[in-house]
Amino acid sequence: MFLADTDEMKVLGPTALKEFLASESVENVKVVPFNNDLVAVLKIASKLYVLGRSRGGPRLFKSIDGAAGTLKQYGINSFEAELSDWIPKTVQRKND
Repeated sequence: MFLADTDEMKVLGPTALKEFLASESVENVKVVPFNNDLVAVLKIASKLYVLGRSRGGPRLFKSIDGAAGTLKQYGINSFEAELSDWIPKTVQRKND
């Protein structure tokens, strides 16, 4: 899974995510950089989806802690993270 893939993925809203989780269809969750933020990418039935907001659009995270907290609220207790192309906001502020 590469960063460029997130541009072409479908957005999966919270209600649909809950249904997939209830049916145990979520195969994998990975947090990856997207622009200057992070997104959660879910693999369901060999297809990739970006976790979305209830009002539409992808759910963007500013920190890995924020992503972990949100995923935990859905009952997702483990995920992968690819952070090699992501710079935390605290590091950006120190360099400015």
